[in-house]
Amino acid sequence: MGWTGAVEAGDHACALTDSVHERDAVLLPFLDEGLSRGDKCVVALTDPDPVVVIGRLGNATTLGGWLAAQQLEVHGSADMLISSQAFSVENVLGLWERVVSSALAVGGFPFVRLAIEVGGWMPRLPDVAELIRYEAALNAFSARQPVSILCLYEIGTDDGSLIIDLIRTHPRLLLPGTSMENPYYLGPEHFRARSPFGT
Repeated sequence: MGWTGAVEAGDHACALTDSVHERDAVLLPFLDEGLSRGDKCVVALTDPDPVVVIGRLGNATTLGGWLAAQQLEVHGSADMLISSQAFSVENVLGLWERVVSSALAVGGFPFVRLAIEVGGWMPRLPDVAELIRYEAALNAFSARQPVSILCLYEIGTDDGSLIIDLIRTHPRLLLPGTSMENPYYLGPEHFRARSPFGT
């Protein structure tokens, strides 16, 4: 399982995994390729200490260099990127806007990769509709920025109807054993028209 083909601006992929091992099999090559190309890589995982996971990317010297240069930015469940009181779809999108803008304008990076384990945020959203609205909005966000987004979900924690909507809101789909352009993807306008969740 992994991302096959070139990673390009506007990519928004959903990886549906059933274990940490499968998650890392998708995540680490995505980051490793980006770091090798000089991309800015931002990782948000549910692990309390995600540096343990990221440590598998390279030796201590290499990893320390990426972190010191702020080419690699790592966040775990203990980090409060957004306070619980301020947590909303708009505020999360605003966070990613600031992260990408800073990487381009201040950091001087040509391209940004976001890898987000979304399951840890789900309890903080008022309902599933907000999560789906967030994922649909990411398509518009990624279309206007030099960014590629990898959303990580653990299948075992998600019900069938949620998985269907996750598939519909991601142009690229990663499943155990395959990576493909998603034939079931609905663009933002078509998704809003068909979804009971609306906008």
